[in-house]
Amino acid sequence: MKKLWQDQHGQALGETALLLPLLFLIVFGFLQLGLAIADKQKLLYVTNYAVQVGSLSNNDLKISGAIEEFYDGNDITFQIESHDGETGNVILNTNRKYKDILTVSMQKPFFLTIPFLDVAVNDTQTTSSAKVLCTNLTPPYTCE
Repeated sequence: MKKLWQDQHGQALGETALLLPLLFLIVFGFLQLGLAIADKQKLLYVTNYAVQVGSLSNNDLKISGAIEEFYDGNDITFQIESHDGETGNVILNTNRKYKDILTVSMQKPFFLTIPFLDVAVNDTQTTSSAKVLCTNLTPPYTCE
């Protein structure tokens, strides 16, 4: 009986069976973290690009076109806001002119797929602002 109690055969298999799920969780968690960071960086790049296009053209259609260059319309939501350059009050996008502030906010869902866990959807959000540099002083205040 004593010899059977001290037998170590199969010990490594038991330890592997206990630690392998934890190892997979850590590895896939780091992979998902890398994908989330890359997704956030792309969203930030697109937001900054859209604000640059809007700052130079002062045209909401060109802003949405710049966003659609990178994302199709199904998985992304964006909002364009305009603020008066002097007072900071919210104004209509059609009244936005030189030196007013243009803000683009974007939101995209990110799905976490980690084995053994059900994690809810997280939304990735970015916001970028710039002053309008289009100097057209007659309505509709857009530059081509």
